[in-house]
Amino acid sequence: MTRKTCWFLLSLVFTLLLTLQPTNLNSRLLPERGFSVPDQVALANGGSCLLENGPVTTNNGEFTIDLVSVVPEGQYVTFTWEVCRGTNYVHQLSHWTLGMMQIDCYAEGMSVYDLVVGATINGAGTAFIVGLDPTTGIWGVKWEDLCGELDECPNFEFAITFDTNALREDCTLGVGCVEAATKAGNQDVRGIGRKAVMPGLVTVAGPVCVCGSIPECTAETAFAFHDIYGVCFDQVMDTPRWGWTLGPLMDRPEPYVFPMYASAGQCDITKGTLVGVASVTYYQGEVNMTIQMLEGYTLMENHIFVGALPLPLDKKGNFTVAPGQYPYVLDDMPLTGVGGEIWVVVHAVVEICTPMPSEP
Repeated sequence: MTRKTCWFLLSLVFTLLLTLQPTNLNSRLLPERGFSVPDQVALANGGSCLLENGPVTTNNGEFTIDLVSVVPEGQYVTFTWEVCRGTNYVHQLSHWTLGMMQIDCYAEGMSVYDLVVGATINGAGTAFIVGLDPTTGIWGVKWEDLCGELDECPNFEFAITFDTNALREDCTLGVGCVEAATKAGNQDVRGIGRKAVMPGLVTVAGPVCVCGSIPECTAETAFAFHDIYGVCFDQVMDTPRWGWTLGPLMDRPEPYVFPMYASAGQCDITKGTLVGVASVTYYQGEVNMTIQMLEGYTLMENHIFVGALPLPLDKKGNFTVAPGQYPYVLDDMPLTGVGGEIWVVVHAVVEICTPMPSEP
C-alpha cells in the first residue's frame, strides 16, 4: 500500500466517523464547552448581523438569509428564515446549518435535543440533524432533503420549533446573532474532495438565551391631563369611566402641553403612572398634535376628539366617552378650518413592561 493510498483511506474513515449519526437522540454526544467553529464564521459580516434591516448575505455572495418571523405558542416558539439566491449564486443549495452553540441556558438534565422539537421547509415537515455538520464545521441544526432550485424570493422558508420548557425557568429565547453556513457544490470546510472550496459563512439573526429579568407587559389606558384645562368625564356626564376632556382651548401661537397618565382611576393622578406628553398646537385655524412617550412605554393605539363640545355625541345625540367614537388619530393631523374655542380628548393604549424578578 502506497503512502498516498494510506492517507486517502485514513481521510475516508475520518469523514465517515464525523458524518455517522446515532439513531438514539439521547445517546448523541454533545460538544464540550469551548467548542469553536471556524474563525471565518466570526468574521463573516464583520462579526455582526442585521437584526432589523432585512437579509444578510453569505461571505461568498451565493445566498441571502433573513429571519422573517418569531411566533410563540405556549411553551413553543417557532423561528422562520427565508433563504434566497445571492448575486454570486452558482450551485444549487445542498443544505444549510444554523449554529446552536450559543444556547447555554438549559434546565438541569435538558439539552439541545430536548429544545429542538421540529423543522419544516415551506411549511412541510422535513428531516433534520442536530449535531456537527462536517462540511461546514457548524454544530447546530442541519436541514436535510433539500430539493429544487432556489429562485427569486420568496422561495424557501426554513423553520425550527423550540420547546422552551427545556430552558431554565428564568430564561426564554430571544433574537441575537448566530453563526450559520450554506453548502453548495464542492464546498467543504475540511478541504476534502477535488477542488474543494469554503462554504458560505454568515452571522444571522437567530435564537439566543435571554435570562434574568423577563419583562411582563400589559396594555393600559391613558389620557392627556391638565390641572387647569382638564375636566373629568364624570363632571360632564354620568359615567363611571375616568379620563379628561381638555378645554376650552383658544387659538394661539403657543402649544398646549399635557402630561399623559395611565391607570388613573377616578381621575386621581396619584393612582396613575405618567407615561408620556401630548402636545397640541391650535393656531390660525389649524390643529396639530404629537404624543411623546417616556422611556419604557410604547404607544400602541390612539384616539382623538376635537370639537366645539366637551365630548363627542353618539347616534342618539348624547355625550359619549367611548374612544371608538373619537373621530381622529394622529395620522389625521393636522386638522384645518377649525374656529372658535375647542375641546380636545387624547386617549391612548400604552404598553407598560415591568421586569419579573428572576430566581436567585
